[in-house]
Amino acid sequence: MTPMTCQHEMCVFEAARSGLWDDELRRHAAECPVCADTALVAGVLQELRGGETHDIKLPDAGLVYWKSQLRARREAAARAAEPIAFVEKFALVCAALTVFGVCIWQWHAIQLWFASLAGGWSMPANAGAFQGFFANLWAGSSVLVLICASGLLVFLTGVVCLIWNEEKRVPHHR
Repeated sequence: MTPMTCQHEMCVFEAARSGLWDDELRRHAAECPVCADTALVAGVLQELRGGETHDIKLPDAGLVYWKSQLRARREAAARAAEPIAFVEKFALVCAALTVFGVCIWQWHAIQLWFASLAGGWSMPANAGAFQGFFANLWAGSSVLVLICASGLLVFLTGVVCLIWNEEKRVPHHR
């Protein structure tokens, strides 16, 4: 199906938009269905516009393009930084847990160090049961190795999940 066109269609459009009609063009628009539709649509659009075209100042197309490119780069950088931020937070949690574990494991040495600094620092009476529980827990190095291996497994699982989610999000070009 070929679209219907008329050689006077643009003249009718301009006349309907500006409101400056000559008799011959008005007569042609009344007889030609293509030009009649064009005049009707141009008139409706002109009414919707309301003649406020002089008040509107459009920004430069180059500026709009530059801003869209800048926004796209910022969004891409933010998406690329998400996994890095996650790994940083995870590493901080692992470091804090490691410090906590070493403090519990070496509590006796830490207590002796504080005692040497304070000149006889002592524990409260009910703290002996707490200290004895953790001393027995960390006495065997196999428990420490098991906890470290579990932490490494959790870390690697997190890394694999991040990589898998990133591959799903970014399409591969073939």
